[in-house]
Amino acid sequence: MAVKDVQISRKRTTKLERTAYHEAGHVVAHYVLRIGFRYVTIIPSGDYLGHVKGCPYGKNFRPYIEVTLRMRDRLEKEIVIFFAGNEAEKKFVEDTTIEAVTVISIN
Repeated sequence: MAVKDVQISRKRTTKLERTAYHEAGHVVAHYVLRIGFRYVTIIPSGDYLGHVKGCPYGKNFRPYIEVTLRMRDRLEKEIVIFFAGNEAEKKFVEDTTIEAVTVISIN
């Protein structure tokens, strides 16, 4: 099976479409890295235009006490997921002068 070059057209988008691309970037990263998530929404809430709700960390996730290889792997994946939203926006949206803010919270 050959991989074909795909021409991606960047276009002007509305705020809602921009948010959808941004959140989709996070979701794709979750999927590719096999990190579960509970839901994704592009419905504005408070200060956010949308968000992805990840699965909670286990009770043994304590990176401030010790960092095991497993924890390091998870933290590295979270960093990739963190940046994926902005990267998706840059790839699909023509006007990237408005930078999205990505907030990460560790539960």
